[in-house]
Amino acid sequence: MRLGLAMVLALCGAPQMVAQTHSIFAIKGHAIGETIATFLTAEPGIQSALDDCHHRIPKQISWDELKRRKMDSLEKSLYERQAKAGLLYDRDPAEYHSKCDRILATADRGAVGDIEANGATFTFDQGNLVKISSLLKASNENGLDDAIEKFGKPTRQDAIAYHNGFGATWQNQMSVWDLPGAYVMLFADGNPSGGDWGPLLTVESRGERQKEEAAEKARKNSVDQ
Repeated sequence: MRLGLAMVLALCGAPQMVAQTHSIFAIKGHAIGETIATFLTAEPGIQSALDDCHHRIPKQISWDELKRRKMDSLEKSLYERQAKAGLLYDRDPAEYHSKCDRILATADRGAVGDIEANGATFTFDQGNLVKISSLLKASNENGLDDAIEKFGKPTRQDAIAYHNGFGATWQNQMSVWDLPGAYVMLFADGNPSGGDWGPLLTVESRGERQKEEAAEKARKNSVDQ
């Protein structure tokens, strides 16, 4: 049974209004190369969270303002010390920064960042979608037949030996399609115990792949020195 992967791969063929060189590869209705604005238009939940970050920035409550607020004396006394120390806000700053800092940097300032939506991870760089990863709900099969039907013969296939702490051994499978428009990877966990999730499908732009390879080369060189 390969329905889970087949459904996602069918989405990969849906062209989007993005750069022509990348539009043949899409996952979950989003294509490599699309802008953050296009992404947000199609993801109202993410847009709503971003709007909340824009409009509900933590506001400091001064002691003078606290005194003017209608509340019982006990409640007011609980906040008095914080207000006098300049530490009282109408929204928890730590919660706000945890929720908002990354999405604001990614959406507003073009920083590299990930946005989670619809069971997939979307990576943006300078306001453009450069990588999509989706952990697929599927059967215990590795999904390779479906991927070959969609992308053709893999450029490379690797068997990766693995074992756990109980002595069980198996081979994970990595299939790679090094294509002109994108770099595609399908990772299948061969753990015999199985699980509820199928293979991990990743599609990334050529530029993003080159950056990752350069970073990995630099890391290896630093280790060897």
